Amino acid sequence: MTFVDQVRRRLPEYPPYYEAPTGDQLRLDQNANLLGPNPVVQNTRIDTSQAHLYPSRDNTPLLEAAAKAFRTHPRNMFAANGSDEILDIILRTLIEPGGRVVTPHPSYSLYGHLCRLARIQHVKVPFDPEFRIAPDAILKERPDLVLLANPNNPTGTLLDPRVVGELLERFDGPVVVDEAYAEFSGTSLIPFVERTPNLLVTRTLSKAAGLAGMRVGFGVAHPDVAELIRRNKIPFSVNILSEQLAIQALHHPGHIERTIQQTAKDRDTLSKELQRRGFHVVPSSANFLLTLPPIPSEELYEALRLNGVLARVFPKEPALRDYIRFTVGRPEDHKRLLTTLDKILDGGAT
Repeated sequence: MTFVDQVRRRLPEYPPYYEAPTGDQLRLDQNANLLGPNPVVQNTRIDTSQAHLYPSRDNTPLLEAAAKAFRTHPRNMFAANGSDEILDIILRTLIEPGGRVVTPHPSYSLYGHLCRLARIQHVKVPFDPEFRIAPDAILKERPDLVLLANPNNPTGTLLDPRVVGELLERFDGPVVVDEAYAEFSGTSLIPFVERTPNLLVTRTLSKAAGLAGMRVGFGVAHPDVAELIRRNKIPFSVNILSEQLAIQALHHPGHIERTIQQTAKDRDTLSKELQRRGFHVVPSSANFLLTLPPIPSEELYEALRLNGVLARVFPKEPALRDYIRFTVGRPEDHKRLLTTLDKILDGGAT
């Protein structure tokens, strides 16, 4: 048996992560910023004179800009290619192979993939019907690390801060809070990392900042923990072009602020319109809505796709099999979605 055969035998347990369809469609499936790219992409003159050189080892200029934006200190931070890579680095640094990572469920599907790649056990603790979780339910699973998304993806719900506080008090291992959608909720635990050594927070410029294609993410932790992770991560994580654009986006947060305000307004409007059409909508603090549609979710997904609208369904996840998720977009995006839904629900579109 060749090494290729050996690897192939191992890979079936590693299903690939969601790959978005391509084409000219309304993209309500990936929770990207549908207001468009951050204006800094068009307005910043990229300096390519240093392209033949490496960036600083830890992307120090970027950490300085991010620390100012997040109201922390550069010593508390580390950067990488998106918060997904940040999470990967945290898991590989803080947990031995075979360790136990406990997450509420359902949550971000990439968590399981990252655990498999790091040879870590992924233990899922079900939310209750209102998407709440109790510390006892997590702690009884004997975690080596607790990983929480807040707001949670794909539900959009916020954790009770008392739950996070109790976990940090009762559990002496790391508690990682994935804040990919935190801007939309107006909440963050970053202010607590300096005095809470077992708290780590991850952030990204992919959502509210409108830079998903630039792949820039951050980790924030107690300085002792952040130093360990910077030492263990691959150097030069963020390329100089992404670094320049990210710094400008952090220095000029107008697009982020506009995105937050418009998303909150349009999210509420879309939620009401979907409810008028018979959808049950989970209350959301993010830039998407998880809904229970009046017809089977996969049937609705396919009908929308055939009409050029992409949403997200979860056919392999029993807890979410009946749901469909929509990214909050612009008013014109919602008009197109709702018009298409009306045709489908009236039997005029297939």
